[in-house]
Amino acid sequence: MVKLLVSARSGDRRQAAAAWLADHLVPGCIVVAPRSSTARELLRDVANAPVVGVSCTSLGGLAMRLALAPLARAERSPAAGLSLQAAAAEALARAHTAGTLGRYAVVARRPGMPRAVLQSLAELRLEDVSLAAVAEIAPELAAV
Repeated sequence: MVKLLVSARSGDRRQAAAAWLADHLVPGCIVVAPRSSTARELLRDVANAPVVGVSCTSLGGLAMRLALAPLARAERSPAAGLSLQAAAAEALARAHTAGTLGRYAVVARRPGMPRAVLQSLAELRLEDVSLAAVAEIAPELAAV
């Protein structure tokens, strides 16, 4: 059964989620909310006693859980946050040393540049822009 609740009031949404969860709470289920702390609060509100075998996570956390096995089979590991910034900084440093950054060389060593590169890559990925298209417009960044 699928039930969709649309409400501008967070209290209404939370009350509906608590009612649904109370009827469907079983060991092995995963409670997903915008933040894992919110999922834990919701579970505490619903359960009158400690619950065993139920986990709480965010949507990002659920996506990570679902991606871990395929990543492991492909001998890859997830990267986020600081590790991505470090990789971007390393790529920028190598490109700067190689002299391939062109017009971006003057800002390559600035503290915010790795984060700016990551944000740009994320936006390009969301828009499904290919590396070839980036190379046509900004060949200096395509190498990074």
